[in-house]
Amino acid sequence: MTAEQFLQTGVCDHRRIVDEVRDETGRMLGRTFTINNCALDGGLYYMIYGSYPDSAFPTITIKNSSINSWLMFSPMRATVDHTYVTGGAFWGPCPDCAAQDHQAGQTQRAMPITVTNSLFWKDLPPADSWYHSEALHVVGAGVGYSFTNTRFVQEGPMNGTQTGAIKFTGRDSTFRNVYFDWGGTPPAAYHTTYFEGINVVIDGCRAEKGNAGVSAYEYPDVWSFGNGYVVPPLTGCVDFDTGAPVG
Repeated sequence: MTAEQFLQTGVCDHRRIVDEVRDETGRMLGRTFTINNCALDGGLYYMIYGSYPDSAFPTITIKNSSINSWLMFSPMRATVDHTYVTGGAFWGPCPDCAAQDHQAGQTQRAMPITVTNSLFWKDLPPADSWYHSEALHVVGAGVGYSFTNTRFVQEGPMNGTQTGAIKFTGRDSTFRNVYFDWGGTPPAAYHTTYFEGINVVIDGCRAEKGNAGVSAYEYPDVWSFGNGYVVPPLTGCVDFDTGAPVG
């Protein structure tokens, strides 16, 4: 089926969408969408400017599907299960939030996104890529992300383009029984994970070691000063290969 057919009907069931599902005009606002056993080969892109209440967030359920790159710069009420996200994912709670990365006074907005039993995988970027790379990059002061039994993979070897398996900024968010690694390749970065925020909880993980001599599993500092952020501990985390505690 086409992306236009999906946006009209709100349903993809055991289908392949070869073009990009893209909404920049608000077609998805206030609606419910279901993606079940589908391949979104063209990816998913969502960004809406303007003011609207939380009740107008689109509600989307994604199960047993694949998404080839997921770019989201506005809130969704998303429930994601047994889904494979390739090509990386870049999320933020507002269209201007990407520019707020590393800045003070970041915009707070609900991001009611629950991900379970899923895989985010970013392949090795070309060494001359202008962007930095990770399986999932989340910017801004989004509130309410939840990840359980989900794996984040950034392929190596390190060539100067990769930040880590994940780079995450947020509030009131949880990561439980998750995995951060290099997908069987040599380490892709100095630090495997980057976390900052308020009430961000990592509760159980397996993390593969990065190339840094110190703090190889987690970058030790915040990078967005002036927001009251802290670096959350890797509570209950162990080395991906040896099982030795790292938190």
